[in-house]
Amino acid sequence: MAILPFGSDAPEEMNIVELLRKDHEKVKMLFREFESAADHKQNIVSQAISELEIHAAAEEKVFYPAVLEDWQDAAPSINESFEEHHVMKLLMGELKDMSPDDERFDAKFTVMAENVKHHIKEEEAELFARARTGHLDLVELGQRLMEAKRSFHAEQKEEKKKVRAKRKPTVRGAAFKKQTARKTKKLSAA
Repeated sequence: MAILPFGSDAPEEMNIVELLRKDHEKVKMLFREFESAADHKQNIVSQAISELEIHAAAEEKVFYPAVLEDWQDAAPSINESFEEHHVMKLLMGELKDMSPDDERFDAKFTVMAENVKHHIKEEEAELFARARTGHLDLVELGQRLMEAKRSFHAEQKEEKKKVRAKRKPTVRGAAFKKQTARKTKKLSAA
């Protein structure tokens, strides 16, 4: 039986299974929001990708190895989960390079969402059930998952900073006015 401290002060949300289930609900909500969105689809897609990247990385680092160690016969299910994550990552990479104006943008996100929902259904039915009935310390694993997610989130923020720094800085305010005035003078003089 999975280890949950008796009479523990540890909140239920620190249980790894519940933490992962909450992540699943969050992305499913984003998928539903995308279906009804008219104009802010890029924001929804970006948020879903960010959530999925962090979730998958932490899950692969903490949850899958723990389940595999506790349940030797889990290898086929764990391997399938890794492959489902791989397909999701490929689709996310393509979505990052697309604009919402691309005729296949909605279709690609919908296909990714359908794959993720299928993955969630299998994972919750099989791996979560096994984790609850195994010999895992679900609270300790929850703490490790949260730490991994914090670490991956920090890496993600750092990567975004690097991408922004590579972009050519824009000229704003007074500097923009000076630059425009110089260009106007040059054109007038010519």
